[in-house]
This record gives sequence, structure tokens and C-alpha cells, in this order.
Amino acid sequence: MEEIRHFEILKHIDVGVRKFEISSTSQEYRNVLEQLGTGMDHLLRVYPQHLFNVNVKISRIENLILLAQYEAQKRKVEWLLATEKSTLPAERKLFHVTSKTAADKICEEEYNRSFAGSVYGTTLGSGTYFGTGAAVAAYRGECIFMAKVLTGKFYKGDSSVSGVNLSPKFHSTVNNVKNPTVFVVYHDAAAYPEYLIEVAAASINPVEPLKDYQ
Repeated sequence: MEEIRHFEILKHIDVGVRKFEISSTSQEYRNVLEQLGTGMDHLLRVYPQHLFNVNVKISRIENLILLAQYEAQKRKVEWLLATEKSTLPAERKLFHVTSKTAADKICEEEYNRSFAGSVYGTTLGSGTYFGTGAAVAAYRGECIFMAKVLTGKFYKGDSSVSGVNLSPKFHSTVNNVKNPTVFVVYHDAAAYPEYLIEVAAASINPVEPLKDYQ
């Protein structure tokens, strides 16, 4: 698989999941921020530069087991799209906002639909939600994943959709069929977490605690 070409983990297959922090001066780092785009701008506006020192940490996630499961699912989606002569892409690069606790579980296990509704609600279905950088900017969380997501064929979602009743010829639901910015997938192997973005902010002038005067 081409995506595994730079994995340091290949020499340590039994290690499982590993996170490699990438240099803020590297092209890889800049590429991730460019993909996030306006979502990053919105995130940084929460921490005004005159009040906070902000550190944006980006880690590359390397989990061969999850990647193998994702690639197997990707081949199925690509085959179904090919049989229907669909010109839609099987895969998109999208973002997922979550908590630190959930982020650790995602890196080790996968996106679990049992967390559905925890951050995004279930307006478009009971699945795992992903969006463009601009779309995820509306949500608050400690961590943002940039993920490869198997969106395939999609239709307009609603709260009644689940992995059980998703139309069999489709792979995801969306907020807007003509111009989708939010996608919901219903297979736990339909997404692979490529990068984890974490923002740490420290106050430049922390407020000193009040002193008791004698």
C-alpha cells in the first residue's frame, strides 16, 4: 500500500499505534494547516495573540491494523462505484472534532459509532461525522483529526438514518447533496485518522491570585 511508504512503524509492527509529532517548519505540517484552512483561522481567533501564546501541535498517526481495515473497505467502495460507473471519489480528506479522551481511543481502535451524538448530535444520522475545515469550525473540541474518509455515494441525511437502515447503494449521508460540507459514515472502518491537531494556549499575563491583607 502506497500510504505505508513513510511509516517508521514498519520496523516495529508489533508496537501498534504510534504518534509522530511533525516539525512546524516542515511542508507536511503546512499541508495539514492548508487543508484545515478557515477552520484553523476560526480556532486561533478563540485565543487572541495579545493574550495567549498558542502552540499548534500536529502528529501523524500510524496504525497499520486500522489502515489495513480501511484499505480493505476502500477497495469495496471503489468496486461498487466502478460497477455503477459513478464519477464520485471514493475518498475525501475531512476533519473530525473530538475530546482528548475520545481522540486517544480513535488512534488506538477506530472511529466508533457508539459515540454518535456526543459532539455533533444526530441530525444527519447516527454515525460518525466529518466535515470540511470551514464546517468543523462551528464545533468546539480539544482535538481535531484530519482523516481519510470513504464518503462514496451519498444522500441527504436525517435523524432516522443508522448503520442498520442506510440505503444499501450508498456509503454516507450529507447536509447538502449539491454542495456537501458535512458527511456522516456508518462503517467503523470507513475512516482512517491521518493527523491529530492539538492546540495548547497559555495566557501571556496570567491573573495573579488575590492576596489576603492583614
